Amino acid sequence: MKTNFKFRSFQFQKPILLIGILLISLSSIGAIIPRLKHGENLKLAAIGTSLTDKGSGNKGWFEHTGEWLNTLQYKGKVTWSNHAVGGSASKTVNSDKGYHPGRYGLLQLSDVLANENPDAIFIEFAINDAFLPYNISQQASEENLQMMIDQIHEWAKKQNQGQGKKVDIIVQTMNNCIKDHANKRPNLEQYYEGYKKVAKRNRDVLFVDNYANWMKLYNSQPDHAIWHRYVPDGIHPNANGDREILIRQLQKKLKKQ
Repeated sequence: MKTNFKFRSFQFQKPILLIGILLISLSSIGAIIPRLKHGENLKLAAIGTSLTDKGSGNKGWFEHTGEWLNTLQYKGKVTWSNHAVGGSASKTVNSDKGYHPGRYGLLQLSDVLANENPDAIFIEFAINDAFLPYNISQQASEENLQMMIDQIHEWAKKQNQGQGKKVDIIVQTMNNCIKDHANKRPNLEQYYEGYKKVAKRNRDVLFVDNYANWMKLYNSQPDHAIWHRYVPDGIHPNANGDREILIRQLQKKLKKQ
């Protein structure tokens, strides 16, 4: 009996140990709120297109997300910097149409890593990678995103005198678009799928699929009336669109981590 008791005790401890390891692993994915709960001060950074860059002095989904985190009993623990540039894609391109891709994603990331000491980085470029005049293939878009993720990992490993630091990476798809914006992005859904594939391949990346929710809203009415109210120019969500679709989804995903 004594031997059996010890055997059973060991068998119960093993699953508990495995569960503990699993919880630690899961908490490392997009674990912004758990890190705040543990008393960390976090610096958030965003890189992306005009869907993230709302212009000087204006607040978009990223700024409102930082403010929301500060209201969750973490006031003063969250700061943020927005490095997104309107018109930018993941990497510079040779365009024959006279378009300028802005300060492209890899340069934005370099600015963040050089100057911000980030604890979490939000990334979105697929909507402009899909822009035909920029001549960025779907494969190149995926490779550029993977390059950004790899650069963040390499930078993080070298911090704190070589001890490394935790940097959460949040990759997002954004909204659909219409009319001329859609005509110049005929394969947008495939580019979003590419972002999803890369994010899922990297286990420490949190993927937020805003596109699925935007499409659900778009297809919910024959005349797409609410979608048009949220995206009046056909590509850039207004404050209501950001709040009702993008920010809600992002908050939901962050709360689950």
